[in-house]
Amino acid sequence: MTQLPAASPSQMGVDPKAILRLLDAAAEKHINLNGIVLVRHGHVISKGWYKPYREDLRHMLFSLTKSFMSTAAGFAIQEGLLSLDAPVVSFFPEKLPSPPCANMLAMKVRHLLGMCTGHMTEPPIDEDFIRTFLTSYVPLEPGSRFLYNTAGSCMAGAIIEKVTSMHLDEYLNPRLFAPLGIEGYCWERLPGDICAGGYGLSLRTGDIAKFGQFLLQRGQWDGKQLLNSEWIDDATSFHIRQPDSTPDWCAGYGYQFWRCAREDAFRGDGAFGQLCVVLPKHDMILAVNAGLGDMQEEMDLFFDELVPGLHDHPIPEDAAAQAELDARLGSLSVESIALTADRDSIDEEYPPRAASLPDAPEGIATYIFADNVLGIKSVVVSLGCNDAVDAFTLQYEHASTVIRARTRRWIETDYNREGCAAAPSSLNSGVTPYPLSAVCAIEDGTWHIRVVYTTTPFIDDIRVTFVGGAIRVNCSRNVGFSQVNLNLIGLRK
Repeated sequence: MTQLPAASPSQMGVDPKAILRLLDAAAEKHINLNGIVLVRHGHVISKGWYKPYREDLRHMLFSLTKSFMSTAAGFAIQEGLLSLDAPVVSFFPEKLPSPPCANMLAMKVRHLLGMCTGHMTEPPIDEDFIRTFLTSYVPLEPGSRFLYNTAGSCMAGAIIEKVTSMHLDEYLNPRLFAPLGIEGYCWERLPGDICAGGYGLSLRTGDIAKFGQFLLQRGQWDGKQLLNSEWIDDATSFHIRQPDSTPDWCAGYGYQFWRCAREDAFRGDGAFGQLCVVLPKHDMILAVNAGLGDMQEEMDLFFDELVPGLHDHPIPEDAAAQAELDARLGSLSVESIALTADRDSIDEEYPPRAASLPDAPEGIATYIFADNVLGIKSVVVSLGCNDAVDAFTLQYEHASTVIRARTRRWIETDYNREGCAAAPSSLNSGVTPYPLSAVCAIEDGTWHIRVVYTTTPFIDDIRVTFVGGAIRVNCSRNVGFSQVNLNLIGLRK
């Protein structure tokens, strides 16, 4: 079985009105979901994607990757290739300082997986991250203190690759991905051609749901025990408490899995709202891709709105509520453009540029920028030259990013969908070798462009004005690890 069967929410004891309340609350609170899949009793009961996000597009998982790396560790332990009590220093003796500090010598694989290495600060992930990790000072006894440590996860991933002589994705493919029907994944590589154990995996939302069901079934899939249940139980159990005041981030940590504060649930999660929540008590899975900053608010949304609508038995069908839910799921969309004007006043068709965009160029024009930290050399503007489709092309030293947009209509630009590249985690990321979709509108002399990088949580709002022979560009991003706002001024070539 590579696809989970479908059923109505009512058949699986879920009130469709609870799912509607969830969607309503997300909209009201501006909780920016990208895609959601709900599974109950092994059946998909609800799924939807916010256009231009799509079911068939994979999405960056960020630190949810860690839970897959932990699962790879479980397989390696099951096959006798790895032990939780193996010393970390034993795997890469050629990278060791002489001598290592005492607590580094005491560090075991279980400490890497449990985020309790004894570090007070996380080591950097650099060109030789294994040597950097092994030479880092460890002031505390391993196992004594929780510290979120992606470098430790990457170290665990490197160890798994060392003992299996395979990349993490290659190792997991016949053991997990292929049996579950997970295809089209990609996994970012670190220096040394090592899969990043702490981030970098991209999967579809439905694949996250299947992974959750695999965990819920304690390593079993389609009647076969792929991974022993004892590992699943151990990896998802409470091992250490986190020094955090946020409810779902201080409820305990396992081996690259978080315990949840309510309903005896556990989860894997990643930055900006990527979730795989497993609720054994309710035999339910919640899989989400999102682009948001407050993940506790996201968790509260699901526990407050959805869980009260769960029943232990099938409930009568509510045809009206189900019809409303189906319609809502089919019409989900990222807000197309953020304008203050009433939508009816926004031009449906492209008006004369002289009236709508003062000083806008006729046809195609190039604007040159001074040297900037983003490395943008110029921008080429083409306003409605091709079937009323605008184009905004950012040009770098050796490459360019083309953004095509149209009023109220998403236009996709496909950048080698089969390629695997890091997400544009900052605005100075340059070329984007993956699909993006854009929509635009004109208001108060400003050309507004909204760009959605549809395999990531990132959304850019670009505002362009023309003044004489100059162009002003402001770009802000919804979420990010670094700069999320920029301003540039260029002169026409």
